[in-house]
Amino acid sequence: MRPTREPIPRGASALLLFALLVVLAGGRWFFQSQALQERAQVQDRLEAISKLKVNEIQAWREDQIADAELLITSPAVGRDLVEWSTQTSVEPSDDLREFLRFYEENNALDGVFLVRADGSRYWSLGGAKHDLNELLPTLATATQRSTPVMTDLHVESGGTELHVNVLAPISGAGSMGAGSLSAVVLVTKASNFLYPVLSQWPTPSKSGESVLIQAGDGDVVVFRPATTPGAYEALRLPAERREAIEVAASGTQGPVRGSDLDGVAVVAFVQKVPGTDWVVVSKIDESEAFAGWRVRGALIIASVVILVLLVAVAWLVAWEGNRRAHYRALYLAEVENQASAQRYRITLDAIGDAVIATDSIGRVTLINPIAEALCGWHRDDAVGRPISEVLVLLDDESRAALPNPVERVLEDGVAADIGTRAVLVARNGAERPIADSCSPIRDIDGAITGAVLVFRDQTEERVLGQMNQVRLQLAEFAATHSLNELRAATVEKVGGLVASPTGFFGLVSADHDVADWPLMPEESSAGVSSHQDFQRDPIFADCLRLREPITRNNVVAGTMRALVVPVVKDDEIVAVLGVAGKPSDYTNNDREAVSSIAVAMWSLVEEKRSEELTTLLEANLAQAQKMESVGRLAGGVAHDFNNMLGVILGHAEMAMERLDAADPLLGELREIQAAAERSAALTRQLLAFARRQTIVPRVLDLNGVIEQALTMLRRLIGENVSVTWAPAPDLWRVRVDPVQIDQVLTNLCVNARDAISGTGEITIETQNVVVDDAYCSVRPECRPGEYVVLSVSDDGSGMDATVLPHVFEPFYTTKNAAEGTGLGLATVHGIVSQNNGIVSVYSEPGLGTTFRVYLPHEMGELGEEPARSIERMASGEGRTILLVEDEIAILTTTVAMLERQGYRVIAASGPEEALAIAAAHEEVIELLVTDVVMPHMNGRDLAAAVKLIHPESKCLFMSGYTADVIAHKGVLEEGVQFVAKPFSLRQLATAVGKALDSEAVGEDYGADVAAGPPAAVRIVHGEDSSPVVGQSTRSHVANSTTLEASNGPAESDEEAATILVVEDEPSLLYFARFVLEKRGYRVLGASLPSEALALAEAHPEIALVFTDITLPEMSGIELVKRVCTQRPEIRVLFASGHSQEMLDQEDACGRRVCFLHKPYSIEALELAIEDALVHT
Repeated sequence: MRPTREPIPRGASALLLFALLVVLAGGRWFFQSQALQERAQVQDRLEAISKLKVNEIQAWREDQIADAELLITSPAVGRDLVEWSTQTSVEPSDDLREFLRFYEENNALDGVFLVRADGSRYWSLGGAKHDLNELLPTLATATQRSTPVMTDLHVESGGTELHVNVLAPISGAGSMGAGSLSAVVLVTKASNFLYPVLSQWPTPSKSGESVLIQAGDGDVVVFRPATTPGAYEALRLPAERREAIEVAASGTQGPVRGSDLDGVAVVAFVQKVPGTDWVVVSKIDESEAFAGWRVRGALIIASVVILVLLVAVAWLVAWEGNRRAHYRALYLAEVENQASAQRYRITLDAIGDAVIATDSIGRVTLINPIAEALCGWHRDDAVGRPISEVLVLLDDESRAALPNPVERVLEDGVAADIGTRAVLVARNGAERPIADSCSPIRDIDGAITGAVLVFRDQTEERVLGQMNQVRLQLAEFAATHSLNELRAATVEKVGGLVASPTGFFGLVSADHDVADWPLMPEESSAGVSSHQDFQRDPIFADCLRLREPITRNNVVAGTMRALVVPVVKDDEIVAVLGVAGKPSDYTNNDREAVSSIAVAMWSLVEEKRSEELTTLLEANLAQAQKMESVGRLAGGVAHDFNNMLGVILGHAEMAMERLDAADPLLGELREIQAAAERSAALTRQLLAFARRQTIVPRVLDLNGVIEQALTMLRRLIGENVSVTWAPAPDLWRVRVDPVQIDQVLTNLCVNARDAISGTGEITIETQNVVVDDAYCSVRPECRPGEYVVLSVSDDGSGMDATVLPHVFEPFYTTKNAAEGTGLGLATVHGIVSQNNGIVSVYSEPGLGTTFRVYLPHEMGELGEEPARSIERMASGEGRTILLVEDEIAILTTTVAMLERQGYRVIAASGPEEALAIAAAHEEVIELLVTDVVMPHMNGRDLAAAVKLIHPESKCLFMSGYTADVIAHKGVLEEGVQFVAKPFSLRQLATAVGKALDSEAVGEDYGADVAAGPPAAVRIVHGEDSSPVVGQSTRSHVANSTTLEASNGPAESDEEAATILVVEDEPSLLYFARFVLEKRGYRVLGASLPSEALALAEAHPEIALVFTDITLPEMSGIELVKRVCTQRPEIRVLFASGHSQEMLDQEDACGRRVCFLHKPYSIEALELAIEDALVHT
């Protein structure tokens, strides 16, 4: 249908009229607003000018009053003014006159005069006369206030110019406020300041001016510019002339408009001067003020007229255009309808959410591609079907059908949703969690014509939520559980997240080996737990090789679906997390979920590993300290037991030799001997555990030693248990005493035999291993390096976790009291530790036990096996033996045993007695037999001292506990002859014979002492280095930095040095004198400080005082101070068992001293004496 021509649009005339009214009203409003703005700008400018004038006048007034106040408060001027006020003469002093003249000139005053407060006296500078009657009221005010006061503008009598006076009262005390007597009057012309201020106009103007108004009694004084340039005139006008703006302004402030005195219309701003009756009026003619506005106003009116004309023209043009546009609008509307429908379709297809629309009875009218994919229905199939067929919803937990939201919306007419637990079941049966919202579709009248349902797949969101929940749960779980429990819980949680019944979380080492595999079992159809050996599964190898998650969904016989993801840190795979057994294929979402949790859990795993490692290290350290403490106790107990057992064995053996074979006491003595020998074996085990067993290690082939012991071991273990020997080829060498290897094998094999019930097998094997830092990190006693490992394994009953921590503790045993002492494994631990090795144990109940002994690799050549000699009971043949033992019972027993062998025995109960005997004995002492551990002096130092007296003598040490005197950590020094307590008569006789037959070189432990100490180390109190004098000679020399040869007093000396030795312990005093005299020194001894002071006074030749610090009567330090007071050149050497820190930095002589730590050896004593004589 062809459209007809439209008439003028309805309301066009009204619109035109309205537009004209708007233009006119707007023009009027704009005109008025511009006029008001112009007036406001003029008033603002006048206000600013007026305030400027007022501020300047106010500042000038304040300056005048301040200057006057400063004048009268000046002390010097004030005194002169007070003097003038009180004197009878009118004339002031010359000083005051000159000052006032100077003040008048300097401040541009018109005059200065003095006047009494009552007007009775008057003096004017320059002799000018002033009308005092006008000043007296102001003077009274100033006197009353005791402060300067300024008068109003006035004309002096007989004058023509305006003046302003400042009256400053003069107080009786020379300062204000103490009773004014007179005043100083300062006269200022208005022309000097007021006229210039009022005459200046800040902007160019023809009519702008400022006038000053002063209200009087009934009239108004106006000061305004005169016709003469630069001058002002004063007009006194009656207050009734309110028509003039100058008169009207005297009683108001702010902007005013009106006529001035000349009848000219002006705009003005009135501002009062604070504190005065003065008013400043700044005004300008209206013709000048609004000249620019008149031009702009005309332009505004013209603009409004033009706008009215333009509106009329616009209406005409619009009327014609509207007629033409009507037809085009019809065309464009149709085109837009078609385009809108197309855009609607494209939008629905492109939107990311699923959209389904229905009609009013719930049949599908529209479905977009996302909804097609989620529901499984094609658009052609879905359109026209009921929504309940296309959209099937179930409850995620109860699996019950949910009401369709479209049906509810169509029924209730309000928007609705399905909640958070809805699962959409697609046409093919696939299930997806969704979230939706449904709203009604209404027409323009509000009637419901259908519904639109918008929903989206929530699978990813739910997985993320579940992952976050799993992370939080595992983080809380980690706080209270172990690492393995955490890993097992991780597998369980991840398996539940991806519907996998089994899984693993393995820690990967640097060589891609997995330490252990905590598994989550899969229930088989028979109800029996089963699991896969994932470490042998190719999917694990692929994961490590490709360093990325691996998914296996193609299930073949013997396999199951699996997903394995690596955990990578610092470019290394540190763990693998895997799941398996999912009924359906693993998806990318599953891969991302497992990978995310694996990465998140690794930080927790590291924390737990660190915590457990710290706990393990602390436990190992505590155990090591405990074993060390028990070892020290065991060593001390073994020493005392050996002494007692030596007495028992010796007497039992000698008694048995005196009895006939048929004597009934012989059997009882044999029982005593057997019990004592068993006790001695027990103490040897204690010493082995305490790492104090005296040994002679050598480099050996461990395989050869074990092979030699196999026959003995098989006989010891019995026939029911087989022994399997698996030696490693090319085994490294170790350095150990072969006797100790026999002890270790015996104890481990016997322990393994006892753990086997019935028949079984013990496996002995060796191998070379390299221990790394990772292994040592959990074993504080271990050091990285190469080791030879001796392993002893059995298939016995094994041990549980409660027994394992205690297996190496002495006297701990799970056997019956008659079956074991609990020292076997403790002995093994002591022997291994003594040889710088480590021992570990692994055991599981019912599976057996494995002990591994790690011995350090030794690079040296194989040591020669000592020749086996037949022990023989050597005859003494009257040879002389010096026997030293502090235990009287052992001394007596040993003397009897040696004398029975034909030796001549000289017995001494201590080192000091032995030295005395050796010094007094002129015949040869062929052998010194001495205990090692004795009070005041050990056996080694005693042997060295005896060597000085009898260089040809040899030595045999005896002890149940060497205490590192002759054996470091039990390792016997080369060439030392030693017999262990307790010993039998045969053992003692054999050892004595061997010592007497030994070569001198091998046993000459005192040779270096006899020749003098090898070096002298200067140890000076106050130096940086710590004192080491008194330690062993080896540590002395090794720690020295300045070595000087020392052999006692030099042969070239004319006389040996004299030394005063002060020591309250008789044995030490004797020992020191003995050693020093043998070295050629002249020695004086004193046991008390009083004796030492007497000797020092009587013997001026004393070169050195060697004194103990702790002495009776006074300390050694006080003794030295007294001696140095008389003998400042004397040298000093202190000895003490305490720390050197008790000495001051310098002694009383202002000189450094030497210090010798007790107990000391002969070498240390000689070294300290030489050092003190040379360097102090």
